[in-house]
Amino acid sequence: MPNDFEIRKTEDGRVLVILHPACAISKEAILALLAELDVDEATVVFLQPQEVANCTGIDDVPVVIPIDQATCDAPELDAAGRQCGQAGGHVIILFGEAFLYEGLHPVAEKYGTQCGWSAAQLHACVKGPDLPPPCSSGGTPVTRPKSNQVKC
Repeated sequence: MPNDFEIRKTEDGRVLVILHPACAISKEAILALLAELDVDEATVVFLQPQEVANCTGIDDVPVVIPIDQATCDAPELDAAGRQCGQAGGHVIILFGEAFLYEGLHPVAEKYGTQCGWSAAQLHACVKGPDLPPPCSSGGTPVTRPKSNQVKC
């Protein structure tokens, strides 16, 4: 058995943003929030949900999915989150500034984490080596459902 292994790190600072066309959050607002984290605008790539189908090998790249009232239940975002999660990305649901969401969003539950519109909350998601526990749009911690054995 070989004793070597490969460690992959993404150090180019890329951030993918999956922005639904119906989302009222502007690119400028997202870039301004990311700028507070010292993320260079040139490293931010905006994609629409249907463009994510070809994403592969995005190991450890933060994938920010902004959500507002109009896009909260969009099935395209679930598919995009699944594709990015399977490709190795860190899926982060980012709630819009005026959007209140108290529970765990289904995309965050299945594929990553979530946070409110806050540079401090987003910093831990984008800059940290691991995804932090999810927070509601107001910043309070949200617990994940406990997994247990299925009774037959």
